[in-house]
Amino acid sequence: MRIYIFSLVIGLFCISCRQEPKLYWGEKQMLQQIITMKDSLPKYPHDKQIKYIVFMRLSYPYEFYLDDILIRHSTEQHSHPIIELNPYLLENGKHKIRVQFPAEDSKNLNADDEIYFIRTKKDLDDRNFFNFNIENYTKDEIQIFDFKTSSHSTWEKEIEITELPYQIRGWNEGEDLSKWNQIELEQKVIAFYKKLRILLNNGEVEEFMNLSKFKDFETTITIYDTPEDFEADIYYNKIALEEECKGNMLPIEKYKMKLYGDGKLVKLENAEGEFKNYSVLASNSKKYGKSYWGVMLYKPKNSNDFIIIRR
Repeated sequence: MRIYIFSLVIGLFCISCRQEPKLYWGEKQMLQQIITMKDSLPKYPHDKQIKYIVFMRLSYPYEFYLDDILIRHSTEQHSHPIIELNPYLLENGKHKIRVQFPAEDSKNLNADDEIYFIRTKKDLDDRNFFNFNIENYTKDEIQIFDFKTSSHSTWEKEIEITELPYQIRGWNEGEDLSKWNQIELEQKVIAFYKKLRILLNNGEVEEFMNLSKFKDFETTITIYDTPEDFEADIYYNKIALEEECKGNMLPIEKYKMKLYGDGKLVKLENAEGEFKNYSVLASNSKKYGKSYWGVMLYKPKNSNDFIIIRR
């Protein structure tokens, strides 16, 4: 089972294992139009490439939110998640992090349960966090908080972000979907997800990637990847989608619609089971097993269409 997340790579294969892709398919115009977006990527000197990371030591299952967006969760006991915040930080300013625990566990948090807020210029091992070591960071780079100050199931902290070199649009100009008729909204969201599922199942991956291009472009900016990285990721994404999704997409069922980002983002998630809260877009291939393809939508004001903006 594989779950594709931004925190590791924008591409769907491991960046640290990159090789030049073998282009055994014809260069299609739509794919080339996506690739040309690399020419618009900003460049920042290395000392301006600030990364914001959260590392946690936890004894219980959790949900981690940034600005009302669920970006990581686990049902496991004793986890040590490493979460890269940049893809969800649109600009400098005040931001809120929130950690939720099951109500029955919140009064029994271990004394060692902590959250580390890290600001660093260090490279993140090509976003391969398997080698992550908190000891590699200095006291000046880390703020440590504990959860003992709260006996409730929700822990919150406001953080100040001041050194991002970029400012991106993201979902800032999106409609407040909480003001919609929720039945009508759910019908439109389901229809969009079903369209995505059909594209993937039919192997029309260029069209799916075209619908995802703004997500990929903005994420590339936030993690300071190069134009060459962006282009290589596009090719690898195409290969992964073709190999894992064509003819292998699972039906969309047992879902729930969730609003995030103070009502500006919407997502269809699994409503129950081991993979509750994961994307309903899932494939199951003989070679790779189950894979979950994260899609989060927003609707620009004065637009009739949803746009894929994050996972």
